[in-house]
Amino acid sequence: MPVSVREAEPLDLAPGEYLCLSVDDNGRLVIAETLRELGHTVKVFENGPMALAGMDGGPRPDLLISDVGLPGGINGRQLADRLHLPSPGLKVLFVTGYDEHAVLAEGSLDDGMSVLTKPFTLPALATRVSQMLEK
Repeated sequence: MPVSVREAEPLDLAPGEYLCLSVDDNGRLVIAETLRELGHTVKVFENGPMALAGMDGGPRPDLLISDVGLPGGINGRQLADRLHLPSPGLKVLFVTGYDEHAVLAEGSLDDGMSVLTKPFTLPALATRVSQMLEK
């Protein structure tokens, strides 16, 4: 039986604060710290099934930052698709060590999705996140 993410009441967030998910088996804590420094609330998971279970019945996220290749049987794109069902406005930033064109060869990105290739600087991450959430 697949794990689902149900619609839930939004968190009481301060203006300019968003709920972000960081899902990556490597580097998620650095990403989470950067997001917290930007003033956002962050939930951190190491794989897709844990993220789905951890968000089931919880508040709807505004941004998902996920590696494309994840352990646990659900890749980053599949996770994004599963989270989009209850949260159609979800912004998604894929981080990957693969070339962006190789990632896109697997399919096109939907509106609100972007790719940031590793290695990247934390200021580059902060800029991309801010740009995505402002839209």
